[in-house]
Amino acid sequence: GRWMDRENNPATFMRYKDGMWANLDDSSLASKAGLYTCGDFMCAVVDPADTSHYYVASYGEGLFEFKGMDFQRVYNLNNSPLETGSTDFNPTHYVRISGLDYDAAGNLWMVCSNVNAAIQVLQPDGTWVTLRNLPISNSSTTGSLLVTSSGLIVVNVARATNAGIFVLDNKGTLDPSDDASSLYSTLVSTQGEALSASEFYCIAEDKMGSLWVGTNIGPVIGYNTSDGYRFNRIVLFDESDYLLNGERVNCIAVDGGNRKWIGTQNSGVFLVSEDGTEVLENFTTENSPLFSDCIQSIAIHPQTGEVFIGTDKGIISYQGDATEGSEDYTSVHAYPNPVRPDFDDKVIITGLMDQSEVKITDLAGNLIYRSTCIGGQLTWDCRNAQGRRVATGVYLVLAATPDAKESVVTKIMVVK
Repeated sequence: GRWMDRENNPATFMRYKDGMWANLDDSSLASKAGLYTCGDFMCAVVDPADTSHYYVASYGEGLFEFKGMDFQRVYNLNNSPLETGSTDFNPTHYVRISGLDYDAAGNLWMVCSNVNAAIQVLQPDGTWVTLRNLPISNSSTTGSLLVTSSGLIVVNVARATNAGIFVLDNKGTLDPSDDASSLYSTLVSTQGEALSASEFYCIAEDKMGSLWVGTNIGPVIGYNTSDGYRFNRIVLFDESDYLLNGERVNCIAVDGGNRKWIGTQNSGVFLVSEDGTEVLENFTTENSPLFSDCIQSIAIHPQTGEVFIGTDKGIISYQGDATEGSEDYTSVHAYPNPVRPDFDDKVIITGLMDQSEVKITDLAGNLIYRSTCIGGQLTWDCRNAQGRRVATGVYLVLAATPDAKESVVTKIMVVK
């Protein structure tokens, strides 16, 4: 945790895999790292070249490296170019990293607070590149770092010194001599109007390459134009208001169907349509098992669509209905299968290609259900068009891409 200063929360690192949690031995981590204390872990990233290899950013003790659940090393001012924000008092505990992300070449980028060297890059061969004298140098509230699909480096600075959205174009190299960067301290719309946003809490890129920013006035969408980034507020479909007008947006995640899951400071979780003009769901403590309406983080499992929601009172998950679309139909399957009489939930058909048209028929070819999947997954409640549960039997699932070039058949057994 952190705001202008760190919160001194004990270091905690947990891994959820195959339905099981593994927890780091917090009490021994500081000793292994050679520190008298360590904490305020901000984020973790998985090495794309080795999924058992992790890096974790600490807002105070630098960069921690793990292999599986085993601590490997910590990078700080003593063994790396990372800088400290204090030379007077415990400088080893003022190495503040707030965001991490990998680029396509396997370089690990990180953004640091309260230092001139605001961005550091750890290359796969272990060498470092340091970027100094940036528009966000010495900022006290740097946030996340995002490497976009086009290779741009984007950082949100929440408030105070140098607040805004920072964009770095490194021209595809780690040579800083040709870099170009901009700090958008005032967000300007495509119509040339300045937005009133003054605090910038999160960033996310959607599947169309648009940049979504969570601000103190709600979410806005950034478009990379010939004149740099422009940011528009989102008008609801009925034109009654802006999307989440006046809500503080803490986090945004994009699911397999390019819909947005938005976490707010006080109003729970919102699921909105791809363009944000329609609110599809709003989960709160009053209508769901959410522990709190203060949402701090959201992550979505790309293969299952499960949405993990971090609140200020704990983590909970929701089984979403959108996964990443598959490249073909070789892995299509339905579960649970068979569907037992006591099962009163939805069957999940997964492994579909994005935007597939799906038909469910009986063995005689009679159409029971029809829909278009969002991403790579579709759900069916085992009911016909009249809302009645279907009879015991085998049902065929047929799927085809919009151009009808590919199709597949799988079967679901329903027991009434």
